[in-house]
Amino acid sequence: MKFTQEWNNLHNSTKTLLLAGLLVQIITAINSLGYLHPDQHFQVIEFAGYKLGLTEAHFLPGEFEKQLRPSLQVYIFVIYYKLLQLINLTDPYTVTLIMRLIMGLLNFSLFNLLIYLAFRDRGTFFLIVLLVISCFSWPLPYIRVLFSSEVLGGLVFYAAVYFYQNNRGKAEHLFLPAVGFIFALSFYIRFHVGFALVGLAIWLVFVDKVTLKAAVLLIGGFVAGCAINVLLDWFYYGNWVLTPYNYFVFNIIEGGASSFGTYSAWYYVGILSGLLTAPPLSILLFILLLWGCYKKWDSVYSLTAFVFIMAHFLVGHKEERFLFTVVGVLPIVAGYGIEVIQWNRLSRWIKGLMKGVV
Repeated sequence: MKFTQEWNNLHNSTKTLLLAGLLVQIITAINSLGYLHPDQHFQVIEFAGYKLGLTEAHFLPGEFEKQLRPSLQVYIFVIYYKLLQLINLTDPYTVTLIMRLIMGLLNFSLFNLLIYLAFRDRGTFFLIVLLVISCFSWPLPYIRVLFSSEVLGGLVFYAAVYFYQNNRGKAEHLFLPAVGFIFALSFYIRFHVGFALVGLAIWLVFVDKVTLKAAVLLIGGFVAGCAINVLLDWFYYGNWVLTPYNYFVFNIIEGGASSFGTYSAWYYVGILSGLLTAPPLSILLFILLLWGCYKKWDSVYSLTAFVFIMAHFLVGHKEERFLFTVVGVLPIVAGYGIEVIQWNRLSRWIKGLMKGVV
């Protein structure tokens, strides 16, 4: 009922834009084949195939023997595959197509909803600008359809953020543990989400001023979620294992991640400068992204994205896919930078030029 009311309140141009973006998202899901990075297949689909009896253990990558891979996303795919088996859908192309559609629609819905909630009072033109960035930036529709740990982890993490912000004051003893539990799921889907959780903790303590009782309930739910995942990993590997610890020891202590190559911080500067729309507009948006982090540092989106990205700047091994966890909220943070532009101080021709570029 609330969603219908919000949809009816949208300007017709905004509705048209969202429907066009949805069409692009569906077309992208249909036409995206294969995987962006081998981990998406060999550490998720093949791991699920082992549990389904379709893949033998000796065919799995070294992460299986070292027990580095958490099993939560693997079990998600196992359950998904078994549900499709019930309706006789086992063709691998159809299976992956439906998964891409599901991922694309969930990501499209969540992150455009977050943009709308953050800027619905800013005016139709401003909202349209940010939705154009979200719906039509060249990599974003493709990234959203990936069933990778980075994308799924970000989806679950920011779904928990949305759930937290929109359920305050409601039965805290029930909803706060549930939120903490969902945060634990996001962490066990992708351990790098832990960096975003640090940003979230800073926001909760210094901005949201979370009470001690609420913090205990959130942490309790998080611990419960971690316990469930330890149990899942035991079912999968056949012995008690703490996969976050194994992952940390192998990749950080033993330098496993660095063995795949290291890059300077400029690597991510280049990636971010080309990620939102296309150059040269993306370079401007990168500057506005930094400005938004500065001017709106107390936003949960700014803090989580900033801490997450800065932490990856410090990690030697860098890949563009590592940023996919927070890429969905970057239009929001860039919007904070756009929002503080003093439009009334700009000459008429600069305004016209910027509108024309958009």
